[in-house]
Amino acid sequence: MANIVARIDQIIQEQQLSSAAFADAIGVQRSSISHVLSGRNKPSLDFILKILEAFPHISSDWLLFGKDNPSPPTPASDTKTIKEDDSRDMDPYSAIKPSSDSEIDKIVFFFKDGRFETYHQKG
Repeated sequence: MANIVARIDQIIQEQQLSSAAFADAIGVQRSSISHVLSGRNKPSLDFILKILEAFPHISSDWLLFGKDNPSPPTPASDTKTIKEDDSRDMDPYSAIKPSSDSEIDKIVFFFKDGRFETYHQKG
């Protein structure tokens, strides 16, 4: 179980978050993070699921078992890259072309300073 704690700490470091900011990002009490990182408590399934929901790029196999890479490879067809020069005059929705039978569940914006915001569809 110590290895999973090290991987949680690695996520915090890579995201350049404080423990408090990480707790806020995954929606748990700040003391929960402290207790897990210190080894006082083991991370619960709910705790792990909250990490995976807040950081969808994190591989569950990596977080739980240390297998593979922290972030699974993303197929090129799923990734849209916009050059910074082009983004000023671009309609933000023009790069999104879901197929007719797909529904958008959430949208995540990643900022250069390491922050991110997730928007879920209402209803």
